Amino acid sequence: MTDQRKQLGTLIDDHILVSGKEYRTVAAEAGVSVETLGKARRGEKINARSLRKIEAALGWAPGASDHILAGTTPPAATDPGPLLVPRGGRPPIEDTDPELRLEGKAPLRDGELLEAWVRDDDKWHYHYATADLDLRTAFEAGLSLEDAVRKLRAMAAIHRSDM
Repeated sequence: MTDQRKQLGTLIDDHILVSGKEYRTVAAEAGVSVETLGKARRGEKINARSLRKIEAALGWAPGASDHILAGTTPPAATDPGPLLVPRGGRPPIEDTDPELRLEGKAPLRDGELLEAWVRDDDKWHYHYATADLDLRTAFEAGLSLEDAVRKLRAMAAIHRSDM
């Protein structure tokens, strides 16, 4: 297995994790078997037709996997994903003090910052920051803090791979 194929598998898995969908749901949306999706997630070779179907189900631009396998930057996704705000910028949700603020404390690692606000839409709005990234997104209320951090780290990994 090549490093690029392993990276592709990790990105597929990260996108599924961030979506909150079950693997069988993504497989059904893609029109591939759960076994084929599993092979792609593990970085194993699958046929190009199945890979295109998985790309479409993940909201990736057509041919994105070819770019990843070639070690080049893929085209922009058809699904814009989480809101990425340049350092120093603040979306309107952050006009008030956060209801949760953690910096380098469990479940975070050193150098990670997490702020969260709950709003009328029954979602927690998160600001996750590291030395090289500011990420803002929202998750349904009821998601554990550990799961939110896991999803935010996966989003950050996806964003870094696109840089």
